[in-house]
Amino acid sequence: MQGFRENATATVTALVDKLGYDRCAKIAKLAATNGKTVRQLVLEQNLMSQSEFDALISPEAVCRLGHKRQ
Repeated sequence: MQGFRENATATVTALVDKLGYDRCAKIAKLAATNGKTVRQLVLEQNLMSQSEFDALISPEAVCRLGHKRQ
């Protein structure tokens, strides 16, 4: 299941708060065209650590998308 999340271009939705919409759109486009995963691209570009990435795409974090954090 984690591999699916890493490869899904929709994964970038979970990264928008951290990276911004424009950067996420570029990552999604690159992932769709060059065969690399979203994870690979984010880590190669040093945009965040592995642990940050994992935390942001965790099922728990994704379920909270769109809810204001308190």
